[in-house]
Amino acid sequence: MESNFSLIKRLWRLFSYQRKVKFIFLILLMVISSLADVLSISAVLPFLAILTAPEVLMENESFKGIFLNIFSRQFVHMPCQGLVA
Repeated sequence: MESNFSLIKRLWRLFSYQRKVKFIFLILLMVISSLADVLSISAVLPFLAILTAPEVLMENESFKGIFLNIFSRQFVHMPCQGLVA
């Protein structure tokens, strides 16, 4: 009984050059897609944290000055009120 690696090796030899290039390109696209998924999920998490606890944003002095200059405190709580109501 042959191992899985030897079977894959035999199958790889049967592929034409064009199929091998397409397969490698497909694997590369899959890796890029998975990295993009990880980045998109990690970019959403801080925004969800701010929506669930906006007071944490007000505790940070650097963000507090910027945020209060742009928006009022009532606007910060408005998205959370929409989720609760």
